[in-house]
Amino acid sequence: MKGRAFEARRRGPIKTPYGSAGSRTLSKPDDFSNEFRTQDTSAKGEMTEAEIQEYLKGRGCRERVWKGGSARLIDRWERFVSRVEQGDTSDWLYPEYWNFLCIREMIHDIGCDSRVIDADRRFASVLTATHIKHSYEDRNSDYDFWNYGYPKNASGYFYEEVKHYILKHR
Repeated sequence: MKGRAFEARRRGPIKTPYGSAGSRTLSKPDDFSNEFRTQDTSAKGEMTEAEIQEYLKGRGCRERVWKGGSARLIDRWERFVSRVEQGDTSDWLYPEYWNFLCIREMIHDIGCDSRVIDADRRFASVLTATHIKHSYEDRNSDYDFWNYGYPKNASGYFYEEVKHYILKHR
């Protein structure tokens, strides 16, 4: 996994982390389902796999990603969360971390939030500085907890980048 090319690509310019801090805080993981799931949900519900593949193609994802559909996105998110829980972050680059957050964003966009609730709870429990929104700062949302804070066990080069991109400019 280390050093792999990004599998999801953002449309348009990547948002920089320099902006105003978010206003919400994660009080405790027990509040997860009420605090985050009631804020925004996919109005259309879960897409069909054919719709998901078209959506992923439209996002500019590689063929192996869009062919894998929701199962591939969910698997990547769950493996990422496991790596974070294990503290396997020291040699990450900040854009690599953002790539995984983009994967979680796509899971939301395709209406599959309910399929990753356990992984989301686990990820939310290892975040710190959750008052700082570092991605999609231009939108007024707080359902997207994954765009706030950073893993409290961040270390090595990744932590140096966190200090530069998240903490230094707050």
